[in-house]
Amino acid sequence: NFANGTGTANIPPAKAKATTATQQKPIQQKKPTQKTTNTKNQPPIRSAAAINAGKAAASRHNISNHSKKTAKSTLDHTHPHVKIPDKLQNKSKEEQILRCADRVKPHVMAVDTLLRVLTSVKSSPGVDKFRTIDRTNPNYVTYVRDKPGAEDLLLAMNYRRIASKNELRLERHLVDDALLYLGISALEQARTSTEYREAKKWRAFHAEMRRVAKQLGGGSAENLVNGMTEEETQIR
Repeated sequence: NFANGTGTANIPPAKAKATTATQQKPIQQKKPTQKTTNTKNQPPIRSAAAINAGKAAASRHNISNHSKKTAKSTLDHTHPHVKIPDKLQNKSKEEQILRCADRVKPHVMAVDTLLRVLTSVKSSPGVDKFRTIDRTNPNYVTYVRDKPGAEDLLLAMNYRRIASKNELRLERHLVDDALLYLGISALEQARTSTEYREAKKWRAFHAEMRRVAKQLGGGSAENLVNGMTEEETQIR
């Protein structure tokens, strides 16, 4: 209301003070709040080389575990008709003996020596020397030890390797008459094979050549086979 015509309003003193206070007080703008990050829970920054190395290690680990689990399944998948044979020691004693006798038959001295050993054990099982074989014996090393199937045959007859003395031993309580009979029969059958008889002929032939070479003054059997003496070989 303009009471006096001056154009000023009649404002109560209290309201006027409040109004002037609000007019004089500057308006404060709110600052944008910044989100604080917790650096304790953040993982450390890794370089590209470290990341690639970690991926490579994880890949190798996964491939290794996968290959172990799927090796058999992969073989079955790629070669469904191929079966891995069992180890010889997992087969029956009878099959072990027959297979070993078949493998050793081209080696004349091995067959004869094994047959002599088993026959001696069968006739005198209580004699310890017949049940003990020295693996360092020169004749055994030359004719038996490294021949295919020879020592495996003895192991199938219940011989055991004694590492401390480097020998094969058949304990008295492990002597099995049935195994001895089977082993002797298998070796006797091997002596009738073509492989054994051919090897026997060659052995006899070389023995005769050595005998003749000795009579002629020490020439070697190989030179006599070739038709030349030792002196002729040296001159040539």
